Amino acid sequence: MLLLGFPGNHGMPLETLKNRLDVKMYNVMVNGLCKEGLFDDAMSLLSEMEDNCCTPNAVTFQTLIHALFESNKNDKAVELLREMIARGLL
Repeated sequence: MLLLGFPGNHGMPLETLKNRLDVKMYNVMVNGLCKEGLFDDAMSLLSEMEDNCCTPNAVTFQTLIHALFESNKNDKAVELLREMIARGLL
């Protein structure tokens, strides 16, 4: 079980915190996953954001797109870029 130690949560499980997460907190987690090369997990988190009524913003997409291009996952990066444009974020 993943525990997050945000101030005031005293190591609450991530599942408990999901309804408290905002786009900035999700972006930090997406960025961390991308830095570790965990692109599938980062993409899952993108879906999870929306499932939890948290709309990804331009930073979310830019973080993923940049990391994917850096790792030569160009097809997926272009797919996300197109989605970003379709959403009016670029």
